[in-house]
Amino acid sequence: PQEKFSFKKIFSVIKENDQLRVFMLFAMLSNAGFYTTTGVLDYFFEAVIGDTGAQSTFSLFGTVGSVLGMLVIPVMMKFTTRRRTYQFSLSLSLFGYIGMFLAGQFMGNLMMLNIFYVLTQIGTASMFISQTVFLADVVDYGEVKMGVRRESVTFSMKGFLQKMAYTAQTVILYLALGISGFNSLTPDADGKIIYPTRVKNAISAVMYVIPPIFFILSIIVFSRMFKLHGEYMEDITKKVEEARIKRLEAVNENGG
Repeated sequence: PQEKFSFKKIFSVIKENDQLRVFMLFAMLSNAGFYTTTGVLDYFFEAVIGDTGAQSTFSLFGTVGSVLGMLVIPVMMKFTTRRRTYQFSLSLSLFGYIGMFLAGQFMGNLMMLNIFYVLTQIGTASMFISQTVFLADVVDYGEVKMGVRRESVTFSMKGFLQKMAYTAQTVILYLALGISGFNSLTPDADGKIIYPTRVKNAISAVMYVIPPIFFILSIIVFSRMFKLHGEYMEDITKKVEEARIKRLEAVNENGG
């Protein structure tokens, strides 16, 4: 209770906990991919689809996917691991993006675009839940490695990563708009803006081409570098439980 908080401890935890750094990397990549899509929606439906009213239906389908995504983990955990569940979630999102690309870029089918967005959101929602679970594992790992439990600092990284992801998607979006010449467009005599192909292609790329790249990178980092799973994680959990029992016994002895 008397321990004082300092910003130095934040950097110390990040420096000493290598799995926290890995988590920050793969989580920020996938989060940036998701926020890139949500950030470009207004431009996409105005310039590419040409129907801003269709955005509400698209968002409704996404909400349905987000709700369904909360069922992925409890269902899959009955017959597989958290690691496989997370990989499945990202893969499902990737499949959804591929479908969105085909439906929007080649088929011009708005309903199919909505349906594939449901799949994307199912994967994304379960991805976010999995990340919270992994943070709990990172806390246990840090306790075993450093001898001190840093829950508050570790869990605060999730909010920090979301802000970093927002920043990344903003940079990506406005770079794409600037390079394509979006900012130089002016209305015609009727007050309507005609969007050239280069602008539509740039916005489409931000919508469903760039995000999958982030998801693929996230899967690679997670699969190759995140080691908190299987017997290794079971051993860490056992050590944490043993440490808790010892602390409890020490408190009881002092109290007696």
